[in-house]
Amino acid sequence: MERLSEEQAKLLYAEGFADPAFFCRVFLASWFPLPMPWVHRGILALLTRQTDFLLRFGPEYWRDGEGEWTEAQLMKIVRHFVWRPDPDNPDGPVVPLFELIRDVEGKIVQINLSVSSRTLIIMPRGVSKTTLTNAANIRDICYQLTQFLVYLSETQTHSEMQLDNVKRQLESNALILSVFGVKEPARSDSKKWTQDFIETQDGIVVACRGRGGQVRGLNHNGIRPSKIVIDDVEDKESVKTAEQRNKAMSWLKADVEPALPQIEGKTSGFIVMLGTILDGEALLMKLQKDPEWIVVKFGAMDPDGDPLWPSYMTREKYARTKASFIRMGKLADFNREYDSSLRTEGENTKFPATSVRYEIQSRSDYVGVALVMDPAIGQKKDSDFCSFAVVGMNAKGRVHVFDCYMKQGMTPTEQVDKFFELVGLWRPTKKGIEAVAYQQALVHLVREEQFRKSKTLGSDAYFEIIPILHGRTAKIHRVEGVLSPRYTAGYITHQRRFLELEEQLLDWPNGKKDGPDAVAMALTLLDPYAAFALPEPEEADHGIDKLAKDQYQSLDVVLGNYRSAP
Repeated sequence: MERLSEEQAKLLYAEGFADPAFFCRVFLASWFPLPMPWVHRGILALLTRQTDFLLRFGPEYWRDGEGEWTEAQLMKIVRHFVWRPDPDNPDGPVVPLFELIRDVEGKIVQINLSVSSRTLIIMPRGVSKTTLTNAANIRDICYQLTQFLVYLSETQTHSEMQLDNVKRQLESNALILSVFGVKEPARSDSKKWTQDFIETQDGIVVACRGRGGQVRGLNHNGIRPSKIVIDDVEDKESVKTAEQRNKAMSWLKADVEPALPQIEGKTSGFIVMLGTILDGEALLMKLQKDPEWIVVKFGAMDPDGDPLWPSYMTREKYARTKASFIRMGKLADFNREYDSSLRTEGENTKFPATSVRYEIQSRSDYVGVALVMDPAIGQKKDSDFCSFAVVGMNAKGRVHVFDCYMKQGMTPTEQVDKFFELVGLWRPTKKGIEAVAYQQALVHLVREEQFRKSKTLGSDAYFEIIPILHGRTAKIHRVEGVLSPRYTAGYITHQRRFLELEEQLLDWPNGKKDGPDAVAMALTLLDPYAAFALPEPEEADHGIDKLAKDQYQSLDVVLGNYRSAP
């Protein structure tokens, strides 16, 4: 590296102080070679308690690529760095951590940050939480922003490894040495430079500890920690037993939180914790209900439906990874690891993974086949799925899902085109569309399409469409009533893997339910065929026909007015 002039060093010093993202880009280029995403900038703001740098819009030149920081990206920070004052109410209001102040012309002139002395950021593994915390720690040391910093991690070994990463940058990063000078004390100096404790030449102190290590009472020359960073403090072993989980909580409450100094009865300094959900009873989950903690949570996909950090996980990789977990029956693990969400614990008793079976069947073997469309009016990426289900019933009462197609953001024309495509492919004897959406949005498009197709198909293009009404039974109960006993008894098979449908079944009753609802609606249209269906003799002899008592009972009776419109 060429020797910097005094003027160049001063300029870099000033820019790095004004902009933590600039510090990462220039002084730690090997750690941050690509443009920094909005979520990392938001985390840096929380770690540094600095927001002005978020207004420095414009092109940026990173080591391995060019980027541009824009107001649109800032707005993602404003929308998604939010917390719930009432954690027991998942539908309650959220409060943004970042507040924009605009002048009379509407230009953003200031960003206020609303945080407490305790902030928790929940994120998936692999999104560079540790790299960001190390970078912020190095910057604190370089600019002497925190006189006594404590870094905590899952084990003493891991925390020392991260402190070693910090030390190596201070010892050998040529640019840091040129701009900030030598931080490591001389060997003859009484200041320490060890595996778990360092003191720079200008008096900045950093200590590291593993989970359970002594933090309370830390005091160096009368100075107590003013900033504590907790990075992935739990691991899979530590959350396995109630005893281990309770020990971690007791350590946090009795040892870590009191380590911050108290001035006139008020806490001075702050704690930032970053972590990934590992268990429903683990530390991170319990802190979400602690009123002293502000909690911000992200999954691999942001609430807008975009990848949180495309360099970490694209939308395609997310879908492939999720499909892999579904095939292994590990959807709950995926939700925890990548979506930072905890679904219903324990076995899914309504639709266990073993209840989904696959058989390739011929359409000609089924006396009745129903096609149902459950339209979605919204066309946003995070809107409900428009769902199609093709379900058949054979002479023995067996139910087979020939097709199940779901897509978000379909236009009304695309929905109608798909409906007619499935009509031609499967030749259903019954065709139904959810009544309200059909009458409001699709009836005219369907009639126009029938008219167009009549020019080539003649009268075959015209067929009855049954508007399907939902009675007063809630969706969860009506779907469970129609599908759960049949899946459990092995009466429903799938033509192939329908990943979105399986995901919604395995995740039941969490998440979206559009696929199971469409299959249930299709099955109601086949109710007339059930009266003529008889089990195979050998199945009845061996008790396999577990639905014998109610197999032929009208679904209208079972579900209470889950019916088609007259």
